[in-house]
Amino acid sequence: MSTASEDGLRSSSAQISDNLVNANGGNGILVAQGSGVLLGADSGTTIYTRPNRTTTNNAQFGIRCQIAAHADGRLGTLNGNSGPETYLEGCVPSLIP
Repeated sequence: MSTASEDGLRSSSAQISDNLVNANGGNGILVAQGSGVLLGADSGTTIYTRPNRTTTNNAQFGIRCQIAAHADGRLGTLNGNSGPETYLEGCVPSLIP
């Protein structure tokens, strides 16, 4: 779901867990413009709490967070040719390994 706020930013959220995020032409996961992503949970072993993984690098980053967005949960083995993660332009990172 996406909504526009008075300042023009979009806001949405997603819960992404226990997925193989491989060989994307850009970033494995991109979260931006006031949106948020929950990558698994801080602990747990169910499909709703396990971290995501990469076995073949994505072209850029495993996760890119920018423009007032936020990322929470576990980084897992998400990775890209430029590294596992990057945070720009007011992104609030709180991923744990």
